[in-house]
Amino acid sequence: KKYFSRDGKTVDASIKDMEGEFWRLIEDNKGRSVEVIYGADIATMEVGSGFAKKGSESCPPNQERYATSPWNVCNMPYNSESCLSHVEATTGITVPWLYFGMTMSAFCWHVEDHNFYSVNYHHFGAPKVWYSIPATHSKQFEEVMRRRLPHLFQSQPDLFHSLVTILSPKVLQDEGIPVYRAEQHPRSYIITFPFAYHAGFNTGFNCAEAVNFAPIDWLPYGVGATERYMHDKRYQSVAHDQLLSTLTESVHKHPKFSPVLAEVVGRRVKEEEERRADASSFVANTVRMENTPEAPDFNERDCTTCLGDLNWACVTCSCTFAKGRGYAYCLRCVKACDCSRDNRTLFYRNTIEELQAKVTTLRELRDSNKLDENNS
Repeated sequence: KKYFSRDGKTVDASIKDMEGEFWRLIEDNKGRSVEVIYGADIATMEVGSGFAKKGSESCPPNQERYATSPWNVCNMPYNSESCLSHVEATTGITVPWLYFGMTMSAFCWHVEDHNFYSVNYHHFGAPKVWYSIPATHSKQFEEVMRRRLPHLFQSQPDLFHSLVTILSPKVLQDEGIPVYRAEQHPRSYIITFPFAYHAGFNTGFNCAEAVNFAPIDWLPYGVGATERYMHDKRYQSVAHDQLLSTLTESVHKHPKFSPVLAEVVGRRVKEEEERRADASSFVANTVRMENTPEAPDFNERDCTTCLGDLNWACVTCSCTFAKGRGYAYCLRCVKACDCSRDNRTLFYRNTIEELQAKVTTLRELRDSNKLDENNS
C-alpha cells in the first residue's frame, strides 16, 4: 500500500496496477530500485506439505480422501500413468517444493528440469500472474533471448538453466512469439506442459506448492532434454537410459505406454548400435557389466566429460580408470583420453541383440493393443 501510494494517500493497488509497475521496473527502472524477498524452493521433505498425507500424524480427521486424491500434488508424480512413478524420490522433481511470495517477487522464464510437466497449487494468499509460451515457439524464444541479451549469454552460456532471465511479453509478441497470460487464485492449479517456457510474479503474500509429473507423452521431450544436458555438460536429475530400461521392463503394467516406448526405445537402440560401431575403432575389449571388480556396474555413474548416463554402456582406459582416478566415458566421449585402442575397455549392460529383442517385444505389444482396440 505504501509503495503504490499517491499524493501521500495509501491505496490498494489492483493487479493491473502491479502488473504495469512490474514490467516498468523490468524494462526501465530508472529512478526507483526495488528489492523483494521470495521464499522459493522450500523442501516439503523437511518442512512438510500443505497437503494431507495418508497415515501421517499431521493428517487431520476426515481428511483421508484428500490424502489419497490424485490431485494431491504429493501423489501426482507417482500416479500409475506417470513415468516418474519409476524414479526414486527427488526433492523438487517428485517431492514438492513450497513457495512463499511477496508483492512483485518473480519467477523468471524457464522450462522444467528434463522438460517435465509441472503442477502448481495455490494454497492461500494473493494471486499469481503467469505467462507462458507454447513449446512450438520455444526454440524461437531462445533465439530471441540470445539476440536481445548477447552479453549475458557470452558470460554465462548455460543461462537458460539459471532462472534469472526475463523479457516482457510485449517484447516477445513484437518478435512474433505468442504469449499467454493467466491469473492463479487460491485453491486453483496451474499445469505447465513439456518444453513450454513460463514466467510470472506474485501480487502479494501467498503460498503455493509445486511438483513435476510425466505422462508417457512426455518421453520424447525427455529425450530432447537429455541431449541438451549432455551438450551443456549439465548434471541430470533423472538417468534417462535407466528410465527407458525400467519402463520397458514394466510395460506390461502400462499397456498404453507401448506405442511411445516402441518409438523412443527403437530410436535409442539404433543410436546405441551406431555408437558402439563407431567406438569399436577406439576400443579393443568389451565386457558385460556384472557388478564385480573386473566388470563393474556403472549404473550410478556419470560420464566424466559430459555427465551423461552410463547405464547402457561406458568406456574406461588404463590411463585414467586403472590408475585409481575412476574416470569413465559415455560412447560420445570415448576419445576423451589419448590411450591406445588396446588400453580401452567398453562395458555394456545388454548386447545390441538383446536390446533389439526388447524393441521387438514393445512393437508386438503395441500392435497387439492396437488390434484389441480395433476389435472392440
